[in-house]
Amino acid sequence: NLRDIQLKCLRDKGGVIGLTFYPPFIKEKGATLDALVDHAVYIAGLIGVEHLGIGSDFDGMDMFLPELKDVTALPLLAERLFKCGFHDAEIKKILGENILRVIKDTIA
Repeated sequence: NLRDIQLKCLRDKGGVIGLTFYPPFIKEKGATLDALVDHAVYIAGLIGVEHLGIGSDFDGMDMFLPELKDVTALPLLAERLFKCGFHDAEIKKILGENILRVIKDTIA
C-alpha cells in the first residue's frame, strides 16, 4: 500500500497504480470485492482514474478474494465499479487501457 504522497508522485510522472487483489493488502481481515472497489474509488478521487489499473497477481498469490478467484471474475469487478459510479470508458481504462498507455509511452 502506498501513501497519498507516493500516489501523487506516481500521478505526476504519468504512471499507473495497479490495484492489488491480495486480500491482506486490501484489508487486514475480511477483505472483499467491495473493499477493493473502495480502494479504487479512493485512489481515483485522489489522483484520477487515468492513473488507476489492476495488478491482480493471480499467478503469484496463495489466497484470493472470495468473489475474485481468477480472471473469469473480472466482469464482476467491472460491474461493481459501474455500480460505484465509474463510467464504461473509465472502467476500460482501469481494466487495461491505462497500463497500455504507459507501455506505449515507454517504448515510443
